[in-house]
Amino acid sequence: MPQRDHLASSLFDAHPERRVPTQVLLAWTLGLFGFGFALGTYNGINGTLLATWKIPFAAALSIGITLPSLAVFSALTTGTLCWRRTTYLAGLTAAILGALMLALAPVMWLFASSSFHLGWPVVVAAGLATASLFVAGSRVATHFRVGKSGYLLWLLLLIPVALQMVTTIRPVITKNAPSGSSRMFFLEHFSEIADYRLPAASEN
Repeated sequence: MPQRDHLASSLFDAHPERRVPTQVLLAWTLGLFGFGFALGTYNGINGTLLATWKIPFAAALSIGITLPSLAVFSALTTGTLCWRRTTYLAGLTAAILGALMLALAPVMWLFASSSFHLGWPVVVAAGLATASLFVAGSRVATHFRVGKSGYLLWLLLLIPVALQMVTTIRPVITKNAPSGSSRMFFLEHFSEIADYRLPAASEN
């Protein structure tokens, strides 16, 4: 008797010939919204509203831009070009990433809500997101022995693209942070805001 797919199985079991389940995309979106909400508490209600939509937006754009790369890398390592497999891999990775980031949202909230320094929330957010992406990637890769190297190569590309995307759509947390020139490399951007802290810090 056929069994229905549940959220847990759709998140962690690999079925590359299927369509990406709606539950997977929903879990991803909620996870990223939750992480953005926690990060945005650094700057109160304004920061919360800003980060809550910009974090998922940056993630969606990053995955969309690198999707052709995933298709090509997979084709080079498997010998076949399959867009359904490509979108499933990307969707599965995004869903696990969103779930992990939602689990880490309370940690992000602690750093963001208890400090006026912008550098710490940014460093913690980037570190948690990168670590979560590698965890998500390793989880997915264990199910795909064929084309695994192409998939991991895509992850290495996705990380700097995501960081550059955050730089491109800045500000993400507060409009008061230094924005620099219109074109910046992400390392330059992050180093520029590392020492910034909210004006309210001067009142204490």
